[in-house]
Amino acid sequence: ASSDLADIPVSGNLATPESAVDALNRYYEDIPATGLPVAPEGASLPPASQSLTRILVGSCNDEEMPSAALARIAEEDADLFLMVGDNVYGDRDGRAYAVNDPELEEVRASFAELATREEFQAVRAKHPMRGAWDDHDYGANDAGRDFACKAYAERIHEHFWGLDR
Repeated sequence: ASSDLADIPVSGNLATPESAVDALNRYYEDIPATGLPVAPEGASLPPASQSLTRILVGSCNDEEMPSAALARIAEEDADLFLMVGDNVYGDRDGRAYAVNDPELEEVRASFAELATREEFQAVRAKHPMRGAWDDHDYGANDAGRDFACKAYAERIHEHFWGLDR
């Protein structure tokens, strides 16, 4: 029966991981991007020759609630809208912490929910957007560079905003 193991395809780096985070990151590398949340198509950035004269900035968006702020932003005229962190609260019920959910199910669900919000879709349609991430976008309140699931959280964030395509 042990000879059957030789038939199992193995991909990636087979060297011994240097840490649990290293092992986790290797695992994340093999997860396909299909199924990760994606923001709706948005307005294009103006040409590089055009000066940006009006930039809107927002943060701390609760994707589970209607957003009067996003609705108002969709009504404004601007050249660019920046969502500068805590775009979602992917740690609301604590499932995102690596010890509880290395799949970051709650982070993925939070970004998927944001994509369905009417106000967010209106902002995406009207304004070119760029996003930055913060601790709640990671999936762990006050998490920093040592957050074990940071690499996967970053991948989810980049895929959502289309930075990996």
